[in-house]
Amino acid sequence: MIENKVFYIAGFQIDLFRSVVIKGESQTQVEPKVLQVLLLLATRQNEVVTHQEIMDDVWLGTEVVPNALQRCIAILRKVLADDAKAPTIISTHPRIGYRLIAEVHWQSSPDVQAINQS
Repeated sequence: MIENKVFYIAGFQIDLFRSVVIKGESQTQVEPKVLQVLLLLATRQNEVVTHQEIMDDVWLGTEVVPNALQRCIAILRKVLADDAKAPTIISTHPRIGYRLIAEVHWQSSPDVQAINQS
């Protein structure tokens, strides 16, 4: 998995360390599993990720309620102000999966930034 724990999507900062989504002065606490779904979609930007791939990657074979994934997507859409009917961030592919259509920007690790500034 990607080492970076901070990335940006559509003007939102996603901080996986603190399980928070930040836009301007506003911070929204988000469940870690929800952000793991977003991270998986971000690492495969513009690819359709199947429901099964998401379930296998995020829940690792754990028994979950049938709508757990749909609930995570709904939370992400709410937090990221995305509209399911006219998506700009997460696209739904019915009966297949989801695709992150917004551009992702990864933050460099602090160590790399410190070396580059030397």
